[in-house]
Amino acid sequence: MILTLAWRNLWRQRRRTAFGVAAVAVTAAVVVFLPSLQAGSYAGLIRAYLGVLDGHAQVQAPDYLHTPAMRESFDVPAELQETLRTLPEGVGVSERGVAYVLLSSEARSLGAQVIGVEPRAERRVSTIPSGLVSGAYLEQDDEIVLGELLARNLRVSPGDAVTLLGVGRDGSLAADVLTVGGLFRSGVPDLDRRLGEISLERFDATFAMDGHRHAIVLGDAGSRDDRRAVERLRPAVVGQGLALRGWTELQPGLRAAIELDATAAALLYFVLVSVVVLSLLNTILTSVLERTGEFGMLMALGVRPELLSRVVWAETGVIALLGVSIGSLGGALLTTWLGRTGIDFESVQAVFERYGMSSTIYPELTPLTLLAGPAAIVAALVAVGFAPAFRIRKLSILSAMRGA
Repeated sequence: MILTLAWRNLWRQRRRTAFGVAAVAVTAAVVVFLPSLQAGSYAGLIRAYLGVLDGHAQVQAPDYLHTPAMRESFDVPAELQETLRTLPEGVGVSERGVAYVLLSSEARSLGAQVIGVEPRAERRVSTIPSGLVSGAYLEQDDEIVLGELLARNLRVSPGDAVTLLGVGRDGSLAADVLTVGGLFRSGVPDLDRRLGEISLERFDATFAMDGHRHAIVLGDAGSRDDRRAVERLRPAVVGQGLALRGWTELQPGLRAAIELDATAAALLYFVLVSVVVLSLLNTILTSVLERTGEFGMLMALGVRPELLSRVVWAETGVIALLGVSIGSLGGALLTTWLGRTGIDFESVQAVFERYGMSSTIYPELTPLTLLAGPAAIVAALVAVGFAPAFRIRKLSILSAMRGA
């Protein structure tokens, strides 16, 4: 009965009710679509940034993350190799060795980071092999590929020789002469300025690794199923005395930047929802004031103030649910459509390319982006609905009749 009365009362003022529902619907659509757009941009940023080098997870020695020394390596157990083979086909796996060395050309000498990689496997976990601007990617055992800026600083080009000096895993001097096979542009200037890659076999021989590795990189893991499969590796990895590091541990700065941006956006959504809720509260209070005489007459006929307050509170709930339902559906449909076609920000393409990202963003509709905003709107409207309901409870028959 209460819902029936609330519904009839609302449509006595059709225009006012329609405006209230429309305001809630537009707000609900906004707080579904914009967080989904943010989620899509974050996913694109994570894929672009981590896809260059780090991957979405790495198996490492327990102390390697905080002390990336040559000695913090591990021998890959046969049991772990078997477990890694059970990963979904979409998850790339590549073993690596990492060293910090002095690279010298005929013109200059510079400090650099050299990574030993499996050339074929690396193509599945890193975008560097596909980011060559000249030359080829590790076709010969004695080749090294360099970041474009590092090669420019060394004043070398494909075909030139560079000398490598470092320290092996056993503490011995590691020295080698390599031919520049190609130059890459990763999209991350810091990497292009300091990074070189050689084949893992050459790395093993040069740095006396004896089959030890500094990391096993797990790439892509773009789908939820892939991420769950990677996470299920944790017991097997820990059981071998190793650590499985997710991208949030590998790149805490990226995680902090995303969290900061999400917090700022949440504050904006809070302000937007607050404005709409307070506007609707003002509309409901105006409606209550207009019907004060009517309420007084009903109370004189024996209707309890509690019942009237419930009806008014139900009116607020009906507007909230109706508006949120329409808005959430519209926002979800818009997000789903744009999630397939993408939104091309061609005018700021240079900014995206600076971070190795595509200028096309695909919004991602998740349970969180679909439900969090609309639920907050409903909760806020239901909560403020107690204000006019409380006002009615305090009415006396005489004061209400005079209000008419």
